Amino acid sequence: MIASISSYLTPTGDLVLKEKQLTALPKGIASISSSIIQLDLRNNSITHLNNVMSSLTHLRSLDLRHNLLETISEDIISLIHLKILRLDNNSLITLPVELFSLTSLTILTLNRNSVYSLPPQVSGLKNLMSLVISSNHLKYVPYELSCLKKLKILYLHGNDFTLLPTSLHELTNLIEFSLEWFRYSIPPLPRVLKNKIGEAIIDSLRSLCNTALLRGRKEIGLLDFVKHFSEDTFDIGRVDLRNRTALHVAVLSGDNGVIQGLVSAGCPLNALDADGFSAFVLALKENNIKAASLLIESNADLTIGGGCFGSALNLAVLKSEPKLVAKLLASGLSPNSTDFRGNTCLLSLIEVFDKNKHQNTLIGDMLVQYGADLNKENNERWSAVHLAAKEKQLSAIKWMKKTNTLLGLERRDGFDFNSQGGAHGWTALHIASHSGDYNTVEVLVSVGAKPSLKNYDGKTPKDTSRGNLALFKYLSRIEKDCHRFKQEKKINMCWEINKKNNEISTICDEYRMIYEAYCFKEREELEELYEESENPVVKSDTVYLVSLFKQKKSSKMLYKAKKSKELLIKNEAIHAMQFMKDFYYETSRSMTSLKSHRHITPQASLPNLLEFVEEETRVDTLLMI
Repeated sequence: MIASISSYLTPTGDLVLKEKQLTALPKGIASISSSIIQLDLRNNSITHLNNVMSSLTHLRSLDLRHNLLETISEDIISLIHLKILRLDNNSLITLPVELFSLTSLTILTLNRNSVYSLPPQVSGLKNLMSLVISSNHLKYVPYELSCLKKLKILYLHGNDFTLLPTSLHELTNLIEFSLEWFRYSIPPLPRVLKNKIGEAIIDSLRSLCNTALLRGRKEIGLLDFVKHFSEDTFDIGRVDLRNRTALHVAVLSGDNGVIQGLVSAGCPLNALDADGFSAFVLALKENNIKAASLLIESNADLTIGGGCFGSALNLAVLKSEPKLVAKLLASGLSPNSTDFRGNTCLLSLIEVFDKNKHQNTLIGDMLVQYGADLNKENNERWSAVHLAAKEKQLSAIKWMKKTNTLLGLERRDGFDFNSQGGAHGWTALHIASHSGDYNTVEVLVSVGAKPSLKNYDGKTPKDTSRGNLALFKYLSRIEKDCHRFKQEKKINMCWEINKKNNEISTICDEYRMIYEAYCFKEREELEELYEESENPVVKSDTVYLVSLFKQKKSSKMLYKAKKSKELLIKNEAIHAMQFMKDFYYETSRSMTSLKSHRHITPQASLPNLLEFVEEETRVDTLLMI
């Protein structure tokens, strides 16, 4: 905060407060407002003009260039004696109508803002001699400018309008004029017209406007304008020495109004320059997203003109433009097209991922959705995981891990964090270790990179750490932990196999015993084996064998088996009891038929046994033999 405003006030009424890091007008100005004639507030961070403005009724000049103004307060109407107002390099979008009530204004500059229109009330600035509104977004030039009879300087270049009002011929005092359209004539004329040569061209412009007006036209288009000022016959498809059309030149210059005018006039949209670039790709290259969007809307061919980038999609990915990427993918461009280095869109994305991780995450998800090859290698045999490690893109590695998780749910292959690439077969962990990047090494280990993998030279990642003791110790410890884990896993696996083998052996012994007891007609021994066994499958088949003796003495065991909690044993007992009942009440049936009937529906089904024994050990099979 400025300690004393009055100390900056000169005897002539000049108050200079430039470069004071101000965010608003100091309130102390109000106490000396009657003495301030010129106020210089350049190069601050002022976002708005507060009510202090209304007290500056004696102000003649106000300089607010290079601030952060988004709006102008209506209080500006209080500056009734203001002659000079400079608002260049701010963020203004609209202008208040009250501004055009300042009839004393002679100079108004609005260069490099975002103003979209001048209201008809601009005609109220009767004493205006200089109007600079270049490098804005004016959609049209108001007819009311013709009312500014004292206007000598008019700068209109760098806007978005495509038509000029013929009423400009009424500006008879105009001696300095700027418009980028002049540069597209043959030969090109200067953008800014001044001095005697400029005045002659301005006179020619007045003549063009007057002729068009006499023909009943209120506006002049770009094509008629350029033809008028060209000495040679103007061909809209003409190319220069670099094979560039007027559209290419307009895109490179950022002349959006000219771009729209050329498109409307039928300029070729898909011509390629000497570098193989289309106008659309050049717009992306120059970060002119507005021009790129305009060309998309004009049905430019998006599949050609990628030049060294391979395709427009690759370039849009590099520029971190998810909306454009979505449009290009929807238009049919392949996410696996490559640039001059062999990089796919995904590889290009990984190299710049951390610069704008939120936008690039959206782009990455879209590329995966449209079938990007996650492990494709470039000309140097590096894949996405290698480039992420090489460029230290931690956010990219974390995104890859998340992507792998989602793809795993769909049973799809993800990024291979252990793939070997380059001339020496390095993994991403080798690369991170070699660069001494501890953080990247930790993240790679956490996502599953193996520290024990060797490259083609027989070196593990710790061997490429180039004397970085912290990394060497960390990777050595991780490598030992992995080795110990493998050994423990191997031991546990052997123990499980032995345990399973023991179980199988026990079950086989029990089957052999019950089979032998049956063969030797030892019913009581079968009943004892039933009591001793803990396996429900063995017990159910023991019940089955006991029932084949067809003795009433077996009933006690069968009733007991019927009360078993094991469904398999219970069902077998019920079936056995029914079998014995049939035996006593159907004596006419032969033993063979009874056996055949009994063998048809055994309760202990084979799938239950396969977990423990081979098919040949099934009692039913043995009995059938």
